Amino acid sequence: MMYNIRLLVTLLFSFVCVSVPAHADTPTSLKIGELTVSVWTPDGKPDSKAGWPVIIFSHDFHACSTQSAFLMQTLASMGYAVFAPNHHDASCGNPLKLLLPPDVSFDDASRWTVEVYADRASDIHKMLDILTHDKKYTNFDWNNIGMIGYGLGGYTALSMAGAWPDLHDERIKAALVFSPYTAPLIANRSLAKIDVPVMYQGGTRDENNTPAIEGNDGAYAQTLPPKLYIDLSGASHSAWSNAQGVSRPVIESYASAFFDHYLKNKPFPDQLTKGGNGITKIQADMKR
Repeated sequence: MMYNIRLLVTLLFSFVCVSVPAHADTPTSLKIGELTVSVWTPDGKPDSKAGWPVIIFSHDFHACSTQSAFLMQTLASMGYAVFAPNHHDASCGNPLKLLLPPDVSFDDASRWTVEVYADRASDIHKMLDILTHDKKYTNFDWNNIGMIGYGLGGYTALSMAGAWPDLHDERIKAALVFSPYTAPLIANRSLAKIDVPVMYQGGTRDENNTPAIEGNDGAYAQTLPPKLYIDLSGASHSAWSNAQGVSRPVIESYASAFFDHYLKNKPFPDQLTKGGNGITKIQADMKR
């Protein structure tokens, strides 16, 4: 119950910023199948003949596809095409949804099975099926797809990266998760089934999800390399949304370096493995 109350307070605080991108540039809104999807694409032509690498963003519980627009815009400016669907629990245009409880309590991980919020993974499976067969998207590198997940979206991203084998999508090549909900995956010891690089980001003021990442038997420990974890100083659960701004340079630096390394084969900057600059803890095991 306490988890749900604190999450509701966070979502209410950030609702205005979740609904409206923080920057002047707005994404394109497309209907892809039955989904409403926010899309950010780079200017100009792709640097590679393969096209722009693709990033999929899965939003937090009761949030929206634009809740981290600042980062999506940054990634687009660096040559990534970003697709962010609104899942069925999205509160976009309907703040009353913020009052609805989760399908299964976040405080009772033992009741979470692969079926809980599996519709989110299904959204992304179907969206990718449509996009990869649409001739309008030939400038996109569908062999290099990364995924970002925030909160419940982090649970979705880890599930699709292999933590729930039934939801696994082999098209996902790297997963970046912000304050992810991992309790069911830890309890089922299924994070070791992930077969792509993972970066976890937590915060020193994120009381709900970050503690589950850390520890001798936490999410990071159970995940096989390549993997990274950074703990942002003073960051609460809303740090990765448009509602916050203090940690943005760090979030953007690590996100772009992570995807550049695993989707574009660029070297990972050595200085980013040493922490500092707003990071209180860092763990890195990037060897395959």
